[in-house]
Order: sequence, then C-alpha cells, then structure tokens
Amino acid sequence: MKDIRLKDFPGIIRTANKYDFILNFCLEAAQRSYKASANVIQTFDALEQDLVNALSAMLPHVYTIGPLQHLLNQTSLSSEEEHLKFIGPDLVVGESAILPPEFVEVTKERGFIASWCPQVQVLDHPSIGGFLTHCGWNSTIESSSSGVPMICWPFFADQPTNCRFICKEWEVGIEIGDVNAEKIEKLVRQLIEGVEGKRMRNKAREWKKGAEEATAPNGSSSLNLERLVKNLWSHKTSISS
Repeated sequence: MKDIRLKDFPGIIRTANKYDFILNFCLEAAQRSYKASANVIQTFDALEQDLVNALSAMLPHVYTIGPLQHLLNQTSLSSEEEHLKFIGPDLVVGESAILPPEFVEVTKERGFIASWCPQVQVLDHPSIGGFLTHCGWNSTIESSSSGVPMICWPFFADQPTNCRFICKEWEVGIEIGDVNAEKIEKLVRQLIEGVEGKRMRNKAREWKKGAEEATAPNGSSSLNLERLVKNLWSHKTSISS
C-alpha cells in the first residue's frame, strides 16, 4: 500500500492487545479465507486493480461483484423498495434517534432530519453536489459509483483507510481533519464552487462510468457474478454427490 500512514490503518490493527476480540476475529476470518469456496468483494476491478491482483495471487476464487446497486439495476429488482426486501423492514422503521428540541428548531429551516432515507436514490439525484460521509465502505462505493465527490469525516474501523483512498488514490474527496463550523463551510464551498471541487466532480464522473461498465452485461463484475454462481453451484453439486 504505497505511501500508507499509520493513521490510515483501521483502528483494530493499531492495538498492543493481542487478545483484542475484533482483531482476533479479523485474523480468523483472514486465515479461513484460504479455505473458502469463494471470496466475494463489494468492489469493481478498475477501482481497486492493485488490491484485486494482490488478493488473487494469495487467495483462491476471488470475485469482485460491485457496485451491488448497479447490478441490481440490471435485474427486475430495480426500485429502492424492492432492494429493501434484502434488508428487512424492521431495520429501517422507527424513530430511534432522539434529538434535543432546540436542535430541531434551529435547523428546521436549513435542513431535513429523517430516521432513514434511500441513500442510493439520494446520491443519484442530479441536485446532489457532494456527500459528507464517515467513509464506511457502502457509502464510499455508492458515492463513487454515483459520481458524487465526498467530504470525509472518518471515525473508526475501515473508515480511515477508505478516506485515504478516496482522497489520495481516487481523488474524489477532501478530509475534514479538525472539525468546526467554519472548516466545514469552507470545504463545502471548495467542493461546490472551487476549482478543486470541479476537478473532483470530473474524476467522480469517471468512476461512475467505470462502475457502469463493470456492471454492464459483459462487464467484469457481471461476469464475476456469473462465475461465482457457477462455482457455488458446482460446489453444491459435488457435495451432494
């Protein structure tokens, strides 16, 4: 990982506790991946070709089948409502977040607060000029494949690593760093109005095109999905026989 910094690694790796539960969980998953019938990754080749090459050299049966939302658009399950039938209604229904009344009152004329929204549809909307994100992987690949540049505010887990790739490798984001109202306003203006923001939007459109090509009928992700299904089917057949 060229020019990687310690702060870019996931927090679970930056520990001196060899008994850390999450660290050992990830180690076990990595070790078991060598015996897996398939290693499936939610990405597409053009976005992370070096990673795909490295994993393919180490692990058996690596399949990149992302972005999943574009693959779903190739099927009859193209509406967000149908997509939710992969999730389950109990995960997205309800008002679990409790905000102070003062906050709601102050922000009601400047924004809209919702317990949940169809993020893919929002990112695909032409009025969206940028995305303030914690850099979770689903948000990262959804934003990239929708052609939307990002303001990055990572917290933990894989988010710092994703942020590093968003800003340095794919050139479609800006990291916040020290957070305050003035800094966020400056970055929003830079993203929407500045020369750097225009360059990032152009780059984001290139990644969107790459995602669309990968999930087209003969694209890399579509072909990998076909190979994955055939692999799993043959594996099931061999076990049953």
